[in-house]
Amino acid sequence: MKRLILAGLSVLLATTTIVPAVKAESRVQWLAMSNTSLNQPLSSHLTPFDLVTLARQGYLQPQGIPSYDGLFAAYRTGRISAQDLVQGAIASRRLDAKFVANQVYLNAIETQLQALDNDH
Repeated sequence: MKRLILAGLSVLLATTTIVPAVKAESRVQWLAMSNTSLNQPLSSHLTPFDLVTLARQGYLQPQGIPSYDGLFAAYRTGRISAQDLVQGAIASRRLDAKFVANQVYLNAIETQLQALDNDH
């Protein structure tokens, strides 16, 4: 009986110390996220591959960029360009605005779109 009581107290003690720590950690993460400026991008730099992958997976749909097969069709027909992807990423706060005029970055995105289109 003593073992059962000791085991029960051990579990109770462990639970009361772990749960508040987890709650405190979650609160700290939430506070850190809520203090982030709305004008500050979430990421200052995405590789061209990452940006095309995000678009393909539908993360830029709210900005009017189609996903999956729609992205390939829109690129093939000229309705979507590298510039559109960059502007969508900027609008979604995934990319810093300085990349909108970076021709090397835009060319690399075009290369990624062409490679994905060729694989498709």
